[in-house]
Amino acid sequence: MRAGTFVGLLLIAVAAQPVLPGGEGKEAGSRRPGWVEFEANVQRYLEVRKTAVKPAGDLKRKADPASVIAHEQELAEAIRKARPDAKAGDVLTPAAQKYFQGLTSKQVRAPGGVAVKDTIKQGNPATEKEGADVELKVNGTYPKAAPKSTMPPSLLARFPKLPKELEYRFIGRTLVLLDVPANLIIDYAPQVGPPQ
Repeated sequence: MRAGTFVGLLLIAVAAQPVLPGGEGKEAGSRRPGWVEFEANVQRYLEVRKTAVKPAGDLKRKADPASVIAHEQELAEAIRKARPDAKAGDVLTPAAQKYFQGLTSKQVRAPGGVAVKDTIKQGNPATEKEGADVELKVNGTYPKAAPKSTMPPSLLARFPKLPKELEYRFIGRTLVLLDVPANLIIDYAPQVGPPQ
């Protein structure tokens, strides 16, 4: 096995392991105000989303690329119309931001935290100088040409679990909540990730 391959596999193995023993599981986190507030806001978003995208229907299983893009744009426009006054902090409130900052900070400072920080940099539009820039704007489209950061498994294990429609991403130090089928930024919280 080549040394580079071995080091790469080792980094993946380290990043995949929970960094903090015992850590912030759902049981511990669900009692925290930022967590509770965030989960309630995600549920409210999903309710608005469900009503908004219903007329668009489901994408056909074997849709061609043009149909996929058209469907994505239709979903995004429906969600924008349903949330015309959406702004940063509606879902990722200051309490939720503080909660996510604390979890991320603990993971980066813990033994093995360097691997967590390195994983956040992978595909991060702020550190990867290839592809399109991402404008941080609620209800904005995440550019197809922009890279998407890798989320460390140890962070995902401690962050509130998201429904299949949503994903966490980092753009620089900013935590972004992305609606994947609509390719839409639904909220973001600055200064959550570690310093680059």
